[in-house]
Amino acid sequence: MVDGSVRDMPIDRTLATLQPDLPTAQTTSWSGLASGPVHIEGGLLRGSTLVATAKVYISPGSGGIPVQGSVDLRYDTADKTLNLAKSHIETPGANVDLSGTLGTSLEVSASSTNLNELLPVINVFAAQPVKSRRLN
Repeated sequence: MVDGSVRDMPIDRTLATLQPDLPTAQTTSWSGLASGPVHIEGGLLRGSTLVATAKVYISPGSGGIPVQGSVDLRYDTADKTLNLAKSHIETPGANVDLSGTLGTSLEVSASSTNLNELLPVINVFAAQPVKSRRLN
């Protein structure tokens, strides 16, 4: 068991890890720094399971689209699931609340005056990268 914390971790690195096929411009368009407690339990040996939990708060960074909010997550290597407890992400033109399990059941509530600000998170879940969206 390991308890620790992250401090001022650029969220563009997380986006790039979650979706390595995205163009750099997409993963670096959000600007935020994540900080908060991290808990890891389990083993690192082949066949061992590992569970990681984190509750991070995101503060706006410099450059790009400033992002703030909180993400409460749990990743389990045994069943390869990423669970999100009540989480909130906010940009100047968008608000997103989400919770659930990726790939199974994810509840998302979003409001936006600029859908292009949501492209980084949309593309994490999209089968093919989306370049831009226009409001009609």
